[in-house]
Amino acid sequence: MSVASARAFSVFNRHKHLCFQKASFVFSRSLVISSHTMSEVKLIEESQPSGDATSSSASSTLNNTLSNSITSGSGQSLTSKETIVAQRPWFKRLFPHLPDYLGPYPVGVHDIETPPNSAKNTKGVLIRLYYPTTLAATKAHSRAKWLPKGTMYSVGYGSFSKLPTILALAFIYPLLAGVKTPGYLNAPLRHAGKGDDTSPPLPTRLPCMIFSHGLGGMRTTYSTFCGNIASQGFIVAAIEHRDGSAAVASRNAYKEKIRYRNPNNDDRKPGETVDEYLLRFRRSQVEFKAGEVKEVMQLLRDLDAGAAIENLMGTKRTAGFEGQFTGRFDFDNWVMSGHSFGGATCLTALQDPSNPFKCGIALDPWMHAVSDARHVDKPFISVQSENFQWKINLDPLANMFSHTECSSKSRFGVLRGTAHQDLSDFPPLFPGVMKRIKLSGAGDPIRALQLYHEWHMQFLKEELETEVPFGDYPGFEKESKDRPKEIVEGKEAFDMLYASIRHDWGR
Repeated sequence: MSVASARAFSVFNRHKHLCFQKASFVFSRSLVISSHTMSEVKLIEESQPSGDATSSSASSTLNNTLSNSITSGSGQSLTSKETIVAQRPWFKRLFPHLPDYLGPYPVGVHDIETPPNSAKNTKGVLIRLYYPTTLAATKAHSRAKWLPKGTMYSVGYGSFSKLPTILALAFIYPLLAGVKTPGYLNAPLRHAGKGDDTSPPLPTRLPCMIFSHGLGGMRTTYSTFCGNIASQGFIVAAIEHRDGSAAVASRNAYKEKIRYRNPNNDDRKPGETVDEYLLRFRRSQVEFKAGEVKEVMQLLRDLDAGAAIENLMGTKRTAGFEGQFTGRFDFDNWVMSGHSFGGATCLTALQDPSNPFKCGIALDPWMHAVSDARHVDKPFISVQSENFQWKINLDPLANMFSHTECSSKSRFGVLRGTAHQDLSDFPPLFPGVMKRIKLSGAGDPIRALQLYHEWHMQFLKEELETEVPFGDYPGFEKESKDRPKEIVEGKEAFDMLYASIRHDWGR
């Protein structure tokens, strides 16, 4: 970061209360669920009848196989004072910095944007691929910028946070423009077999995951989550959704942008109440996003088949780059994943029997946007933060676990000491600020990401049939008297969350 940028950051800190009044700070509204969206949740909830299933009855119907409680096994408490953030070198604590990926392989990233195709009835999609690469590639390629197009996405995050463009350029851009991910831009896909380092051999076909971001996110907002999965030998496609739920989305290689779309009272149908409109508005977005998931699946199939791909993000240097993905996808091991509004997209995609997903990862899903007309017939894991809970959101999730045909394989749990945004990159980028404004949990954010990753990999190891090296996950430590449980699973987790709900949006 330049001296001018550091000075701008200092000025921003001195006047942060003014910025909070104008925008609740960029990070308080970025990612996942913003304050105006929480108001939507309240309106929707207030329209529901008050005599529905009680919390005890909702949780008591869970399958007995989900009744374990486990704790993490690293030996360091999530809320320990000896945090990973505190152990970072001074320069990593002074400037925004993302943690290294956890798996055995270096990670490459590559952006693909396809144009609309009327003959195929496709609208075009934009994704970032995360995939294993070679050690040599880390020396020949530069790390990818966290903001692919600095000014555009800085203004997008600012606009999402109600921050004027001039302030977004003055504060957000200097803060984030220099942040780089641990993934290497346009690095080659790692060959099958033994590589040029000590990492385990890689199978020819790699399991693939599709990831859906939350409100105010985009294709790099969850780069740590996606990169961690890719570093285990997966190919991950993170979508930048164009339904208006991204802070901003690019179209036609940054020549056009799709702004965040707020609900508009003028769009209400005659006789439609506000809460009915909001529910229709958000569910229509989820259906649009689920359609993008299908289009991404077809794109990956085309890559695997070696079909010619028109990549609007391509350059002369990357001409023919996509050809190396031919024959490398393991479509017997599809995984769908998403966080918050993206968690709703994940569950919606899993509800569709035509989607060949093997399993799913739904992180803090926003259940109001999920149709209750269909159940999920694929095993999935739903990991919750400790503070994103209210009864009207928890009841349908408990009901979904009770009725899924794969409840014996599905898993539900809570990671203690976490907040809703802890799955994103913002808490490790700005741990102090995020904690001060209560958008990160009491625990260490990097430690939390490690626990999330271990938990997800343990689930995927059980559900997938693949030769990628998951690592040794012998199980989590049993609870000790010296520290509280970091992870709680199954019925105990539901009971804990229901007991922690002190109010239900005023009802």
